[in-house]
Amino acid sequence: MSSKKRDRGDSTGGDMSGGNKRQKKDETPLKTPSKAVGGWEDVAGKLLSKIIKHRDAPAFNEPVDPVALDLPDYPDIVSCPMDYGTIKKRLEEGFYQKPTQFAKDMRLVVGNALQYNQEGDKIWNAARRLSAVFEDGWSEGTWKTSESAAAKDTKQAPSASKSASKSSARSAKAPVKVDPAYIRAINEGGWKGGASSVLRKLIDHESAWPFMQPYQGADVQAYNAVVKRQVDIPMVMDRLLGGSYIRGGRKDFLRDIRSVFSNAMMFHGEEEVVHHMAKELSALFEREWEVVMRLLDPDKMKKEATKLQEAGEMGPLGSE
Repeated sequence: MSSKKRDRGDSTGGDMSGGNKRQKKDETPLKTPSKAVGGWEDVAGKLLSKIIKHRDAPAFNEPVDPVALDLPDYPDIVSCPMDYGTIKKRLEEGFYQKPTQFAKDMRLVVGNALQYNQEGDKIWNAARRLSAVFEDGWSEGTWKTSESAAAKDTKQAPSASKSASKSSARSAKAPVKVDPAYIRAINEGGWKGGASSVLRKLIDHESAWPFMQPYQGADVQAYNAVVKRQVDIPMVMDRLLGGSYIRGGRKDFLRDIRSVFSNAMMFHGEEEVVHHMAKELSALFEREWEVVMRLLDPDKMKKEATKLQEAGEMGPLGSE
């Protein structure tokens, strides 16, 4: 990549509209699908309209024209162009089936700008400000509140069949089998020994590979702009074995390992494979961690160890 990244604003003599003739600010109210009233689409439409009218938005309201702006390297650097005008059209046409799809495109606009422009350039700074406006508005969770209220109305009088199925599902839930390695690890290293054993089980899982290194996707700039606590499984393991979880203890450990999965589920939509892989590993961790917490009780550990010893699955503690 020989050509230098440029500030799109500089290439147009300060015109933040992206190189095209300056147009009047779009005051047309965003038309969201009829199903959106009171739902996440309604919240998304209002927030997008607010952002489109922001003083920093003109450079992001239309697709970047590399020819008009004399940015020949733009297509090589930005693999997935996105702009607020395209998002507005998609939202009006009902393209987004889930709020995570809308949010990902909104973050992609910012990520592309941060990736292409030099840090500190006026477009780079404008992108950061627009990102803050979006995240502040989106994180308020108003769309979650409205959808939860709607869902609550439909759940006020659950049918007998649904109640029965839930009851049977709970009763059919099989207890998690105690891994002998947990007992040995906790006996030797307390909660940290148990934690390291759980992390090793996660690492060995077939779905662990996306979480074994820092995020490196094509939209990494958008990821960096959105995800504040970036951690991966090896990083958590290093901190655990290196003694970092001393002052905060289990609380800091749980915050970090849960962030690995919550980051992925927040950034990747429910329709994406990585989202489901994160959800699967998160569920596995919570199940195994529940076992570790139970074994931290000396009486319960002794009981489980006795059962395993009687079954011939482990020898006396301290003999292995």
